[in-house]
Amino acid sequence: MQPLLKFSNTSSLSNLTQDAQKQRVLEHLQHNPAIGLNRFEADKLLNVCHLAARIKALRNEGYSIISVAEIAHDLNGRPHKGIARYFWQACQQHQMAKAA
Repeated sequence: MQPLLKFSNTSSLSNLTQDAQKQRVLEHLQHNPAIGLNRFEADKLLNVCHLAARIKALRNEGYSIISVAEIAHDLNGRPHKGIARYFWQACQQHQMAKAA
């Protein structure tokens, strides 16, 4: 089942800036908390080639994102062990900073 993707107007799939990619990843994780996202899905669904870098940047900004290793299939259907699936968690620290 494909997750429902919702994006703001500023993060179209053709915008390849790091900020736009981070926004797409964050929105996907927030709108799909039970599904999460792995690197192959990020490439196919969000046009994000280096998911780990976007996740690191979001974590550095205070977002709480956890990862779980899984066996995931690449775009050609080949299985890969140890692929990280990322999940968003509400981050009190970031929410408090936004409120201040």
